[in-house]
Amino acid sequence: MSASNNSNDFQKDKSILQLDFEFLLGELRQRVKELESSLKLMPRMDDGFLSKFLRTRNGDLDKALKSLENYYNSIWINMDFLSGVSTTELESTFNSNIICFLRHRSNGQRVCLSRSRLWKPTEHSFRQMHLVGLFQAEFVSEEPLTQENGISVIVDSSGVSFTHIRHLNLRELKRISNFLMNGMPLKIGEIHFVNNSRVIWPVFKFFLRLLKEKIRKRIKVHYSLEDLHNYIDPSILPKSLGGELEETEAFDEELVDTIVKQNVKYDDLWKSRTHS
Repeated sequence: MSASNNSNDFQKDKSILQLDFEFLLGELRQRVKELESSLKLMPRMDDGFLSKFLRTRNGDLDKALKSLENYYNSIWINMDFLSGVSTTELESTFNSNIICFLRHRSNGQRVCLSRSRLWKPTEHSFRQMHLVGLFQAEFVSEEPLTQENGISVIVDSSGVSFTHIRHLNLRELKRISNFLMNGMPLKIGEIHFVNNSRVIWPVFKFFLRLLKEKIRKRIKVHYSLEDLHNYIDPSILPKSLGGELEETEAFDEELVDTIVKQNVKYDDLWKSRTHS
């Protein structure tokens, strides 16, 4: 078969896949409409929103619908934590880069980086810090490539002190973990812990208990940055993690700028919109 024919077949396959996806999207929308009366919140019905539930569940309608139901139930349960604060109000916390995403992907996955040493509890509350992380997770969850491949996480524990531990809100940590694991439509890949100290271990053990077994199996505790590099290429990491990039090159500042400039509240991300 000629290269031209191969190309035509590939385009035909892509068209069929697109038609299949649009059909499944229509089916999911219909099922969500049937579910509306049992939800405490009115769900969005636009293609961009529904697509992330469908892609993260690999086209399985039942699982996509359950994921959407879990998402709205999680929003409802955590309304007091999530509501009321706009991204503009959180601008200084966004710019602190305590929780941020790298500019480049690792094997198709988005990479989220959490750096405790940058957290100054007197300047950024525990709630503000994690709202910034949740806002970013919501925005990257709208990306088709992220919907398909998911995210991996790096937790850099260098600089953790007893001051940080005293300002941790374990109740809110539990709620955030439950929301991320059970509500957020994202495929969670490996979670890497680096630069660990004895101070963090009690919190780490508590955190482990919050996770599902399948997520616990994806946790990697590294005792050197070289070990981290066996999983994530140093060419996309900042120099602070033994990588090759300056911070301005490593982090996705455009993502932060986009989120802050839109000046949205968390409510705006899930509220019903005009059907597409």
